[in-house]
Amino acid sequence: MTGDGTPQDALPHGTAAPARRPVTSPRVALGAFVLTALGVVGLVTLAASWLVVGVRTMRAAESVDASACVVAYGEGASDADVHYTALPPRGICTWTVDGRSQDVVVAQVPAVVTAGACVAVLAGAAGVALWVVTQRQR
Repeated sequence: MTGDGTPQDALPHGTAAPARRPVTSPRVALGAFVLTALGVVGLVTLAASWLVVGVRTMRAAESVDASACVVAYGEGASDADVHYTALPPRGICTWTVDGRSQDVVVAQVPAVVTAGACVAVLAGAAGVALWVVTQRQR
């Protein structure tokens, strides 16, 4: 029985006192928001970099001043190949001339942009992870 004479099992389930949530200051919440936004901006920058490199590499064969490697690749030469690197984002044409393999960078994004985007992603992810851990410890 409860204090008012009602049997204990007559109370609806879930009427216990709600669990207290940790109080988060607006400053801490703003910090988490900024770190999340920083990580998202870094990811979008990396994705845009990869997209730009891919498009520029594909369009290089149509260019009037295309390198001989790209022209050979466009003509279907078996000794020419185009591949990409993720970090830093680059499109590279590799072909064999006189028995020696040569690499020609067709398109690339400046290393500063890539490094900045990677730092933003890592800082955002680490900052949010740290924020979550500190909030759980409260």
